[in-house]
Amino acid sequence: MKNKTFLHPAVVFFFLTLLVAFFSWVGNIYGWTGVQSLFGAEGLRWFFRSVKDNFLQSPVLGDVLILLPSLGLFLHTGLGNIIRCRLALKNNFSRKEKRACTAAVVALVLYIITVSLLAWGPVLRNVTGSLFHSPFSEGFSFMLSLGIALVAIVYGYASDAYRTICNVVEGMAYGFKYFAGYLITLLFAVLFFNVFYYTGLASLWIKSPEVFNVLYATCCLLPLLYKDTYCK
Repeated sequence: MKNKTFLHPAVVFFFLTLLVAFFSWVGNIYGWTGVQSLFGAEGLRWFFRSVKDNFLQSPVLGDVLILLPSLGLFLHTGLGNIIRCRLALKNNFSRKEKRACTAAVVALVLYIITVSLLAWGPVLRNVTGSLFHSPFSEGFSFMLSLGIALVAIVYGYASDAYRTICNVVEGMAYGFKYFAGYLITLLFAVLFFNVFYYTGLASLWIKSPEVFNVLYATCCLLPLLYKDTYCK
């Protein structure tokens, strides 16, 4: 049995939330400007009322949930492993795997061409003709997810990793299983930042709202880099 000193990011955010709650109590007692205690009646009412809504309104939750099924297919079909081996300059692939990779590349190129043509025309642009704040930019995460899913499915069928539509559904569900630890981490990260903001400590210690928002989004995404948060 391996001994791990790795501290799960979810635990880190949990203790940071407790720390913020403690400082909010101290700050409220000593009259820190704009600080309100989470342990007061109003703070507790806010906490229980807002936990669900704050998580659903996370700056990355929607995009993550859209991407998880396609990432599941990417990993479940074995395409992710193939790409990793390619990057490691390993070429011990079967003929079937090479044909499947070729089919996946063709599917990727065709998909990129299709999206590019749609983006070039008026369909995915806003009323001023720009791609910013347009159906293209707002639906980018879905288009990215669709592209990854298409390539993975083509590879899966071409390599005989998939044979039925049930295999595709299993692959999509695999994303939620594999990234389950990340979703738990995201829950605690959102909890921390919302408590940090509500108590007023964010405004006291981080003067710029833009910096706070960037820090919030970054901390929600960073746990994706820690492979030990995944449930393989």
